[in-house]
Amino acid sequence: MKKVVVIHLGVDGAGPVYSFEMARALVLSGTKVLCIISRWTENLQDWLNEEEKNMWEVMLVDSYTSKKNLIQKSLNVFKFVAVYRRIKNFGANAIYSPMNDLWQPLIFSLFIPRGVMKIKTIHDVIPHKGEDSFILKLYHRFSYRNADRYVILSKLFIEHLKNEGIALQNIIVIPHANFDYYNAPAVLPKFVYHNRILFFGRIVSYKGLEVLLKAMKIVLQSNPTLELVIAGDGNTQEYEEDFRELKYNLDLKLYRIPNEEVANILSKVDFVVLPYTDASQSGVIPLSYSFGRPVIASSIGGIPEQVDNEVGILVEPGNVEMLADEITRLSLSPQRIEIMSKCAKMKADTMTWTNSAQKLLNNI
Repeated sequence: MKKVVVIHLGVDGAGPVYSFEMARALVLSGTKVLCIISRWTENLQDWLNEEEKNMWEVMLVDSYTSKKNLIQKSLNVFKFVAVYRRIKNFGANAIYSPMNDLWQPLIFSLFIPRGVMKIKTIHDVIPHKGEDSFILKLYHRFSYRNADRYVILSKLFIEHLKNEGIALQNIIVIPHANFDYYNAPAVLPKFVYHNRILFFGRIVSYKGLEVLLKAMKIVLQSNPTLELVIAGDGNTQEYEEDFRELKYNLDLKLYRIPNEEVANILSKVDFVVLPYTDASQSGVIPLSYSFGRPVIASSIGGIPEQVDNEVGILVEPGNVEMLADEITRLSLSPQRIEIMSKCAKMKADTMTWTNSAQKLLNNI
């Protein structure tokens, strides 16, 4: 039996959920798993519940909870030594980081026992616009130097890794699986037309919310009752004027969406819009599919590998008129939405974490 350590010391966002899904799939594939996670991770109880069922072992680490206490928490070298010893005592074949955290490069470089294969997933092979400061670029470049195998989510970025000096045989492509974590229905309920669309996730510049808000002003000329749900946290100051202008057609949920609210939000919209101006790929896309929600998304980065014309529509990044046209056509076509919804759910059923785990295990 293979023994794999799954390590992620981030506390919120997609990292804890993605890591949980992969760890669970590895166990179900016949692997013995040790999970090293932050004591402060937002889904801590889910990890502990599975440990109580003897699903896996858990090691809790008193990790940083913000950039403010990062240095202070990092000075306690004994916690890193404890991680080293636990991995060694576990007898791991490999240690796997499903998503980067700020301690991952340090641990992978200095605190992994000799002979343990190091595997890491790089979600954003190229830093997003607005997230490309000197420090982040330095951190990003260093991330290509401390593992034996590198997992990416899109074939598009194979050449980029090769240009970074990583041999092809050390690159593993594992497309983003469909999130099971949020209790998506196994079978879609009877179709209901809501005339509501969704922008979901962190509100940062590269997500293109300003493009969508401009497009909405055009869409409302043809579909004046369409409602746009904006669900996610971030700095929205630059959008306040648009929010006021569109206030009768907006449902604003401007906070970090708790896991337990995700299903309710996705089940009450017709489709999801991802007007990204920069992207590697998107975890929102498989999440949307799992609820039978088609997408309109920018044709950028690895997104075209995730979206075909049965489950979504691709538009030119930053093209307000094109985005508005596609939203208008789809929002006024309930029958087309219903057909695409069924296709999206069928696609989601093929995007399993079991497949992802098996691809990972084949490389250990």
